[in-house]
Amino acid sequence: MPNEVIDWSKLNIEQRSKFYSDILTYAATHRYFRDCCLNSSRSARVAIEKAIEDGKIKPKITFPSDFSIEFVNAADCEESTTRNILRIPDYKGEDAQIDPIPAAGNVACTYAHW
Repeated sequence: MPNEVIDWSKLNIEQRSKFYSDILTYAATHRYFRDCCLNSSRSARVAIEKAIEDGKIKPKITFPSDFSIEFVNAADCEESTTRNILRIPDYKGEDAQIDPIPAAGNVACTYAHW
């Protein structure tokens, strides 16, 4: 189904990783797209949605209204390795017995070794 539209929340980590790779590859060869990605989170989202609509990045994906993505260039790469964003879990209570929460799926930013 080449025209199937996939909801972002339905993608697994491997599919998201492939999608990120496709975005980065496209940004390396299309200056206007790259500039939009570096301009702001909002500008990046608009550029990504347009590239999807134009068939430059596949698959066709719809994002939740609060979807946000940020980019840094090589000169700012030092910051990208020191800025870490983690999705904090729901509070379970002081005496809750819980299993360890894996980092996979809860890292919410790009990290050099991710």
